[in-house]
Amino acid sequence: MDDLVILMVIIVILMVLIILLYVIENKEYKEDKVDKKMNNQIKRAKIDMQKLEEITENIERDYKPSNIELTSYEKEQEQSAIISYQELLKNRDNQQTINIDKVSIDPEDMPLPSFKVNLMNYEKEEAFLKALKQLQSDLARWENL
Repeated sequence: MDDLVILMVIIVILMVLIILLYVIENKEYKEDKVDKKMNNQIKRAKIDMQKLEEITENIERDYKPSNIELTSYEKEQEQSAIISYQELLKNRDNQQTINIDKVSIDPEDMPLPSFKVNLMNYEKEEAFLKALKQLQSDLARWENL
């Protein structure tokens, strides 16, 4: 019987050791897998940055702005546009003056507005109210029956 107990203890210890080794190996495998994923993502990011830098260099090197074709109206507006304060002062004498007639704001000179007020006719509303009261009293009688 003692031999059997010792054998069982040894088997349990072996099983615990096997489980521990499995857990440790699995953990290391997962860490290696995560490290590989991170390294792959870093490599992809570096490649993407290199591609973006190449595209930026190509644009900076090859970009030539095209001339915009203006219509006659746009050319006229461009020529007559005031761009700076100095131009505004220079063009001040060329501007047309507008004469505005004086308007009196004296209350005595202003005509008084007339208002037309229509008073409401309450005959229809009173008839409706009487009909509602009659309906209420009829309903009350029917409930009491």
